Amino acid sequence: MGFTPCTANAWAGNGTVVGGVGMAAVALLDGTVLLCGGCSASDLSRGSAQAWLCRGGWVSSLSARMTCIRWGHTATRLKDGRVLITGLGSPKDTDAQTAEIYDPATQTFTATGQMTQCRGHHAATLLRDGRVLITGGLDSNGNSTATAEFFHPATGLFSAAAHTMLQARAHHTATPVAGGCVLIVGGTTAELFTDADDSFVATAAPSTQRVRHAAVALPDGRVLVAGGYDSGWVGQPHEEVWSVNNTWQQVDMIGSGDLDRTRFGPTATLLADGRVLLVGGSTSANPFQPSPGMSGVTRLFDPATGHCSTLAGPATLRRAFHCAVALPSGQVLVAGGATFDASLPGQTLLYCPDPVPAVLQLQFAGAGRGTVRSNPPGLDTAVADMAAFPMGSKLTLTATVAPPRIVAPSGPVIGARPKPTTVVGSRCDGWTGDATGTGSSIQVLMDHDKTVTVNFSATSGVVSKPDPRPFVKP
Repeated sequence: MGFTPCTANAWAGNGTVVGGVGMAAVALLDGTVLLCGGCSASDLSRGSAQAWLCRGGWVSSLSARMTCIRWGHTATRLKDGRVLITGLGSPKDTDAQTAEIYDPATQTFTATGQMTQCRGHHAATLLRDGRVLITGGLDSNGNSTATAEFFHPATGLFSAAAHTMLQARAHHTATPVAGGCVLIVGGTTAELFTDADDSFVATAAPSTQRVRHAAVALPDGRVLVAGGYDSGWVGQPHEEVWSVNNTWQQVDMIGSGDLDRTRFGPTATLLADGRVLLVGGSTSANPFQPSPGMSGVTRLFDPATGHCSTLAGPATLRRAFHCAVALPSGQVLVAGGATFDASLPGQTLLYCPDPVPAVLQLQFAGAGRGTVRSNPPGLDTAVADMAAFPMGSKLTLTATVAPPRIVAPSGPVIGARPKPTTVVGSRCDGWTGDATGTGSSIQVLMDHDKTVTVNFSATSGVVSKPDPRPFVKP
């Protein structure tokens, strides 16, 4: 199902409900987003092995399913475009030690080597050399662990790290930063992993304890950490930024009360202009129970000013423990999570920071010739071309066949009499692709990027024939 037209600095929905609490999402190399797993907020035992793809504003269910149900797992895109999926939010389940690979080329899931131990609510981070660093999580006894391990894409196997983290962690974040390092934040401390020697070293601790928070690397090398709660289930009323000089700085909030700031399970997504979109989170002492104070406020952090402002969102935005992924178009896809209101299911939403155009790719097929013109203007061409139109606009494409052309006679001369000549014309046989039709005109709704092919076939007819009588020289 496609999204409603998206205007600048606003939200759009498509009515599609996918996933649930603890779903994982990752952007693929072609711009498609893979969404997988999740569970019900009211029954954590009801996990899902289902997966979906979102492309160009359309969400569709994959026929293939993961090898087991998963939630509280990770999904990490490898350098070759495949996706590594690890763990399970119920670490006492033996499936919490399993891992699998999603291959976009075949749209299939295949089991790979097992992790060295069961893990749930852990973190997985792609390193510069192509390995994936797996840190912490809940072990088979349900306790936080300080262990770490690596996934090796070339062999499909895992190996235990020689060093452990300085503190046992789960529900933490592990964010890549400059120099091959990974900033790990969770609990009362923070530390840095460095790929030079695969070691963990202490760094400055954040000002407050944080679990179930969000973190994102900023273009200038700093890291924004937002939301979360402490061991007493008390929410943190401010965001803060870590800098490479091992210092933390609190973020100045503008236009938002503490109720909109003390959130568990938000998402933080880097926008194309360098700002960060902060979405959702629970204000309840128990994140899996209804939260009357929940609002649809979106927060925007601007690294240039150090300020965090607010933007009202729709009621369907009220959620936590969801996924948010930046799209190539500059939009942000938000899906899954717990919504805390049965009348407001977890509809998939798009945030549009600026007016985002939809691109129409026009292709030609067949032996005939002709031109295609769009209304409103943008395309007027006899060869393959593309043009951008406002998202949600309606186009009329009109095909015009080329004038007939005379094909010069060929073959041996029959005496002095003329050889046959033919006229080759064209016919429009209709349209295929993301819009179909049989006439010379077609309407296209630009609710996402589309590709349309116009089909021209060739027609011919003989207009003169040679005299069949024998040639007699005068």
